[in-house]
Amino acid sequence: KICEKVQTTTSCCSMSALLRARPLAAVRPGQWRVMSSLPKHSMLRRLAAIDGLQTSYSALENDMLKKQRLLEEELKAKAKVLFERRQAIVAGTSEPTEEEVAACNPELFSGREDEPPGGIEGSRGIPGFWKGALMGADLQVDGEEVVNSKDWAILESLEQIRIDKWTPAREEYDEPMRVEVGNGVQPPGEDDDLGFPYKEEDMGEGFALVFTFGPNEFFDTKQSGATEIALYCNGMGDVEEVLSPVWRHGKDPTVQVLTKKRKAKAGKGGKGKGGKAPVEERTTVTKPVNSFFRLFEMPHGDDAYGNDYGHDDDMENPDSMDDAAPVISAYSMQADLLMTIA
Repeated sequence: KICEKVQTTTSCCSMSALLRARPLAAVRPGQWRVMSSLPKHSMLRRLAAIDGLQTSYSALENDMLKKQRLLEEELKAKAKVLFERRQAIVAGTSEPTEEEVAACNPELFSGREDEPPGGIEGSRGIPGFWKGALMGADLQVDGEEVVNSKDWAILESLEQIRIDKWTPAREEYDEPMRVEVGNGVQPPGEDDDLGFPYKEEDMGEGFALVFTFGPNEFFDTKQSGATEIALYCNGMGDVEEVLSPVWRHGKDPTVQVLTKKRKAKAGKGGKGKGGKAPVEERTTVTKPVNSFFRLFEMPHGDDAYGNDYGHDDDMENPDSMDDAAPVISAYSMQADLLMTIA
């Protein structure tokens, strides 16, 4: 009967969860009870032993994860010092030391000691460093380029990319979150029915990917008051908030402005209204295009499925949608490029 119940009610992978499940206030017929003593039946003893081994493995795994988090924090602290030093050299606020120069890859600079790069003589720091870093990255989605010529002109003024700590706002619950298992529930931190421990810190501290720009002709800093744009992500790497750029009139690289010509309908005698010749009308419409700066848009509506036909104000003018092909969405770009850039 025990074997039959095992085969008909659950699978082996969830058996350990069922054995550890906490019962409801009243246990109905056919449900599992928490054992008050060690099992004596041979089948239950085997299952209990398997559960004990799994518990030991979970303890090892949790110990490893704690050590891994400590190592990650140590790495972040040491890397922060190196990245700050790198930015000082790139920005020209400090010159490299002899020790820093000696630590380079000799094969990369061998024979080029007296070969200064052309066109930047007398410049501070390393001009175009961050633009060059992005040009060397794989900025493609589904094999399609996402950076247009206007984007590169804007990225010429990119002065820094950095990662800051950021903690997402948490939803408030009256009671701690609990995971349903078998006939009961268990508190956060214990293994769930899939064998993975639920950790609040996994969804806790996130990060902000911040882009800082120098003065340029594209950003409307008078209106926004900022030269930074950013992506704010939770601990799983999902974008929760964005700090989008505010563009000057006619400088938005995510759209293409088109001028369409229309002729008024002619009346009798080949003339328009009032007996006058038809007048040519011109209308300005916008068409969405692929752009690096779609990264800094929050996905909305069908955008999560990769369909983005432009901005909301385009819908007010149906003509702006004529011949508008789907562009790569913010959702797709964030999913594919975010960690590459970070």
